[in-house]
Amino acid sequence: MVMYLVVILFTFPIILVLWSFMDVKNGKREKINWKPPLILFSLLTVVSIIIQLYLLMEYRLPLFLNTHDSMIVISLIGLLLGIIALINIVITLRSRKKNVPKEVHNSKTVWKIIGVFGGLFALFLFWFMPLGDKVSYVWSLHDAINAVEDTSDAEEFSLVLVRSEPDCLSYRNCSNLKYDNQFYVKNNMDEVKEVQFKIRALNEDQEELKVIDSTIMRIEPGELLFVETEETNDKSSVWDKYSFKTEESVYYFQHQVRYRDPE
Repeated sequence: MVMYLVVILFTFPIILVLWSFMDVKNGKREKINWKPPLILFSLLTVVSIIIQLYLLMEYRLPLFLNTHDSMIVISLIGLLLGIIALINIVITLRSRKKNVPKEVHNSKTVWKIIGVFGGLFALFLFWFMPLGDKVSYVWSLHDAINAVEDTSDAEEFSLVLVRSEPDCLSYRNCSNLKYDNQFYVKNNMDEVKEVQFKIRALNEDQEELKVIDSTIMRIEPGELLFVETEETNDKSSVWDKYSFKTEESVYYFQHQVRYRDPE
């Protein structure tokens, strides 16, 4: 939900520019009105910087993506801009052969638009989109803290499901998506332990979706940890991790636990 809000806020200044551009094309105004979109974009940027710095100081969340995620973003931007640039080159060559006037197709203008689009796309993927993920991560963390407080301290470990949400942005067809599941565990004992869970995820009808083992985790007394499994991508940024994926949303779960003293 936070991610979609960030997308809407970030694209709104661009929508204002496009709206003004259409008015120019339709003869409703003489030139594009840049002032309101630029003011709004500047305000959003300043607010995002303040939030990013707060998350850095309060939760030690890095300002920028790690190397793994950065390479994915660079590859995505390069692929998209490469396709657009190739299309522009083909259209430009055909336009020159047919002597198409510059009013119809101006390659220099198109290259400028590609450059601006690439810059905005990079800014969104490197800055604004991770900001939405970070805020969502912090909310999940606080939900986990509240959830473990509602569990019994008589248990050695409190295991809670915090999120089971569709990862629609990762799929072209959101009707064929998978669900990201985030589990947290708290050590209620007074000793350091190594712990592992076997989690049986169930849907709304209490039908089995998946049975999976967590990794062996070293956990301090009273510590709250994110539960990782073999499906968790260790190379991803901390705010972009999930415990495991399922075909449906997880409503219930059962678990078995085993633990030992650290070796």
